[in-house]
Amino acid sequence: MKRLLELVLVAIGFAGTGVAAGEISRNLNIWYSQWAPTMEVLVAGVPFCVLASALCARKFPMAALVAIADCLAWFVALSIRALLTDKHRYHALILAGLVGGLGVAGATGFGCRRLFRWYALTSIGVAGLLAALPFALVGNLDTSLPELCAAFAVWQAAVGTLLFAFSRDPHSGDNL
Repeated sequence: MKRLLELVLVAIGFAGTGVAAGEISRNLNIWYSQWAPTMEVLVAGVPFCVLASALCARKFPMAALVAIADCLAWFVALSIRALLTDKHRYHALILAGLVGGLGVAGATGFGCRRLFRWYALTSIGVAGLLAALPFALVGNLDTSLPELCAAFAVWQAAVGTLLFAFSRDPHSGDNL
């Protein structure tokens, strides 16, 4: 029961980072429409990256490096989405979800070696792919829709909770 409560709280925390990312993205598109794509890639993922590194990395210096590596994975995933969305919208979203899931799992793995296991990488990558599907329901990804916040919340809650679950020993609750 304690483990379940812990996972629910982590999922709520990551959903909160998703709402923050959606709001950052929406507000950047409203205020700085010309620079929004560049700023979104650089800023919107920071809340997720900080929480993932804080929960999964063992020591502070490594947590800082993990946060930077997570932001790089976020950058790559959003760049894929931006490059492919015009011609292959749904493929771009799914590929970005997969790359984002694998990227943050690999990046966070530097702070917690358990995440480098094949089943952890595969599970988190597939979760990223599936959790990217709500983005397809958002009409235009560059508009200021509340659905964008919900899509970010779903993806970040799914991927972040799996990152946390795989980074912990289920018997002791400690990092390995």
